[in-house]
Amino acid sequence: KLMALPEWMEILTEADLFKSCRDFNVRDGKLAFIWSRMRCVDDTKSLKALQRSRALTFEEFLDALCHVADMISPPPVPELLAIGCSEHHPTTNYFMKVCNEGSPLRRRDSVAIRAPKTRPLDEKLEQVLELLLDNLMVRHGARNHAHLMERLKASRGRGYNLGKGS
Repeated sequence: KLMALPEWMEILTEADLFKSCRDFNVRDGKLAFIWSRMRCVDDTKSLKALQRSRALTFEEFLDALCHVADMISPPPVPELLAIGCSEHHPTTNYFMKVCNEGSPLRRRDSVAIRAPKTRPLDEKLEQVLELLLDNLMVRHGARNHAHLMERLKASRGRGYNLGKGS
């Protein structure tokens, strides 16, 4: 299955990433999508190849999430705990504070595209996935992850394939 740009942008919008993360905007979301597509010489030789070149495979989707995590570059958990964010979901708690009060921390230098990276990508990805999942659960009024999947499937009908056995 493939994910087109409108579906990608819908996920980012539903997860409130553009609203939660002040340094991450619609342009950045589109760039993450575009940078994650694998390109081939014969992308336009057939209709199927053309459609494929305009969408993400699952692996490319994961790569796009990594680009998003690198662009957002949330502060490390120890810094979040030091400024009073809750131990339970500190990244989500931090970004809620940023939306309501402004950031108590300075903008991280490593956010810039060509800046040297100061932390492993897996740490940033874990934090961004926490934020994405928490925001989706709140938006859809889900009690747990299984309930969230039910809600997402119900709200999208047959247009999307989410999870196993969809």
